[in-house]
Order: sequence, then C-alpha cells, then structure tokens
Amino acid sequence: MQTLHPLLVHFPVAMLSLYAVVEIVSRIPLFKRFDLTLTKTVLVTVGFIGGLIASSSGEAIEHSFQGIRNLVEMHSTFATATNILAGIIFVIYAKIVFGPLFIEKLKPGKLQTLSMKSLAFWNTIHRNWLFMILLALAVATTITITGALGAVIVHGADVDPVVKMIYTALIK
Repeated sequence: MQTLHPLLVHFPVAMLSLYAVVEIVSRIPLFKRFDLTLTKTVLVTVGFIGGLIASSSGEAIEHSFQGIRNLVEMHSTFATATNILAGIIFVIYAKIVFGPLFIEKLKPGKLQTLSMKSLAFWNTIHRNWLFMILLALAVATTITITGALGAVIVHGADVDPVVKMIYTALIK
C-alpha cells in the first residue's frame, strides 16, 4: 500500500489542477463563447473521486510515519480540505449538468417546482464568477500545499524551493 499512494495521488492532482485552470480561463470574456461546463464537470468529478481514493490509500499508510506525525497530520488535513472543496465544486456542477435531466423526468407538481427552484439556486451560484474563481483558487492552493507536504514526507524539505517555502511557512 505504501507504494500505491504516491501512484494514486498524481491523477487527482492533475485533474483538479487542470479544472482550476479551465475554470479561471473560462471566466475570461474572450473565452466565454466556449461552453466548457461539461469539461469542468468531468475534470472535477474525476479529480474528486480520485482524491477520495488517494486519501483512503494515505490513511492506510499513515501509521508508517510515526516519527513525523505532525507533518503527516497536516498533510492529511490539507488533503481533506482539498476533498471538501472539490466536493462542493462537484455538487455545483452535478446539479447544473444533471439537474435538468432529472427535472424533465418528473411529472408536473410540487416536486418538479421545488427541483426547478433548486436548479435555479445552483445556476445562480455557478454564474457567480468571483465565487467560482475563488473556489478554483482555493482547491488549487490546498492541493499545492498537500502535494508539497507529501513531497516533504517522502523526499525531505530541500527537494524543491517551493516545497521548502511551504514547509518553512507551515511547520517552522
């Protein structure tokens, strides 16, 4: 399991990092003519599910790092924060992409009306460009810190200048 975790983490890191870039770029007026909603939905869904799997594999090997328990706990905390942020983004995109499909299957009535109001709420959140960009930046930040702390656990703080800067800022 100890060799599995490093293999599993890179895929969600890539997906969520790419999601953040696409989210930010898609909000620039020049790129607004391209509907990248489905692309962002796929990236965040795969990244979120992959992050949950990677976190589970990390939990399984946590006991192997007793000498650096505080560092491992901080790494785990930032991984959890990343998963929570990715989960929030996943819910937003799942609601706006799949909500209309669900609503059209409902018979007219109270449930359909409530579902339409719910969809309007999620669409309002999604259209708030500042909120979505801040979420994208937050997930990019937490995943960067998680990765840097993971690098410190495996390779030491001097592996990279950015890793060292993050390690110094958070630990020392």
